[in-house]
Amino acid sequence: MVNLPMVANVALMLVITIVLVFALAYLLKHFKKMVPQFSGVIQVLGGASLGNKSKLVLVEAYDTQILVGVSDSQIQTLHVFKKKPADEKPQLP
Repeated sequence: MVNLPMVANVALMLVITIVLVFALAYLLKHFKKMVPQFSGVIQVLGGASLGNKSKLVLVEAYDTQILVGVSDSQIQTLHVFKKKPADEKPQLP
């Protein structure tokens, strides 16, 4: 025989747990914007798809721009641009 108050107690605890999970998920999503984001020294400036599984990506790290080739099996540096003043844009040789 099933003890009815015991089943009700388990069901109540399950409902409380589910409500708590949803409430915490909502609070995390809502207050995530208030957490300071790390503005790193590495930024992806742009990219272009070359095919199904390969891309060209322009990355800036410590004021140096690097052209990187990315495929499903490897990442390869294609060109490192010389440091230039902030008002000039890099040009390919």
